[in-house]
This record gives sequence, C-alpha cells and structure tokens, in this order.
Amino acid sequence: MKKKSLVLFTTLFCLAFTFAQQEASYWYFGQNAGLRFNAGNGTVTAITDGQINTLEGCTSISDTTGNLLFYTDGRTVWNQNHQIMTNGDYFGGTGLLGDPSSTSSGLIVPKPQDPTQYYIFTVDEPHQLNAGAFPNQYTGTYQGGTTAPEADDGFNNGFGPARTSGR
Repeated sequence: MKKKSLVLFTTLFCLAFTFAQQEASYWYFGQNAGLRFNAGNGTVTAITDGQINTLEGCTSISDTTGNLLFYTDGRTVWNQNHQIMTNGDYFGGTGLLGDPSSTSSGLIVPKPQDPTQYYIFTVDEPHQLNAGAFPNQYTGTYQGGTTAPEADDGFNNGFGPARTSGR
C-alpha cells in the first residue's frame, strides 16, 4: 500500500509540475529589452521586440500556457503585439497613473474566477524636486502640446487599480 501511495504521489506531483502555470514567461524591461523563460526546456531567451522604455518599474503577464498577454511601465499598456492597448495610452491621455520611476510601478493580478480579466495596480512616485511647485495635479497643456507630462507634475496619484481584458 505504501508503495502504491508513493507511486501515485510521484505521478501526481510530476503531472502538476508539467502543467504548471506560466504567467511569468515573459519579462519586458529597460529599453525595448526582454526575457522569455521557457518552462518546457528550461531555457531563457533574450528578446528585443518590446516597446517599453523605463529605467525602473515594469510588469508583464502571460497566460497559463506562457503566451504573452500584455506589459506595462505603470503608465502605458502594450498588448502581445506590442501595440498600445485601448485606454492604456498615457501620452494620449488614457493611460495609468503610475510612474515608471517607482521601483514597482505596476502589478498585474488575474481577476478571480475570470481568466480573461486582469487588474493592474499602479504606484505613483511624485518627484520631490517639483512637488512643492505643483501641489495639485496640473490639468493644462504641457510643453510639446500633450495633456500628460513626460516628467511627473508632483501630484501624488497614489495607489490605484485599473481593469483590463487579457485579449
């Protein structure tokens, strides 16, 4: 009986490991850099097709089979085709309120009981050099004609979630 239990346990453990979730298969960071972790053969591959350009904060998510879904710097969200997602364009005025200079500018969490929906939690990092000059969020037009600043305006947008569809 002990031998059968050991064989059954070993078989179940191997099956569970074989079908392990692979939501962390892709990691985009830096200046268009990335890594792909292949759980099937244990390799790591450098990739350069990402659109992200950040010195610090970034997050990515893949589906359970390891296919890239989307990634973000806490402001802009790119899909698996490296295109800006709907309502994820920071410089177009529809992005997230995180800051790519926060160490962890974003965290992607799958919505419980719904594998097609995800929450993106962002953290802002108001720059101390201009926070005193701009204690409230600026709503005008910035130099260059955009409604979103390249550099932070000093307003602390805090911690906030956004919900997005994975596909």
